[in-house]
Amino acid sequence: MPMTGSPLLRLHRSGWTALELLLALVLLGILIEIAWPRWAAWSDRQAVVAAARTIRTDLQRARAAAILRGETIAVELDTMAASYEARSLRGGQRLFGRRLEEGLFLRTTAYRERILFTARGTGSLYSTTWIGAHDRPGARWHGTRVTPTGAIEAR
Repeated sequence: MPMTGSPLLRLHRSGWTALELLLALVLLGILIEIAWPRWAAWSDRQAVVAAARTIRTDLQRARAAAILRGETIAVELDTMAASYEARSLRGGQRLFGRRLEEGLFLRTTAYRERILFTARGTGSLYSTTWIGAHDRPGARWHGTRVTPTGAIEAR
């Protein structure tokens, strides 16, 4: 069988040229540069929402412990350290504590606040605790409110 055409024309190319690879990397870099701020903002929002959900759960846990133990449980919020802990007022036993992720803050009506849950499950006062990200001026803060009846609500 006779060969037609040059052997160079019969070779097919496999792989990319350096120019094509460079162009693909530049385009990928541009896409990442565009998407990064939105991803960072979304990530911050998710961290704040998760922390707000966790503090609500922990407050419910402290209220349940007060009812089950038949004693007053104090949840102390430290806004400067972005942390809180629950303690028994009778024996001073620490039930649990938590520190917020780096970059998240607690705000309350006072520098250091104490939320009490009585043996009947009632709260000591109206109290709202806010959690937010410090480096996002327009970011939404998520609140948790404790009412005198002991109800724990999202704000």
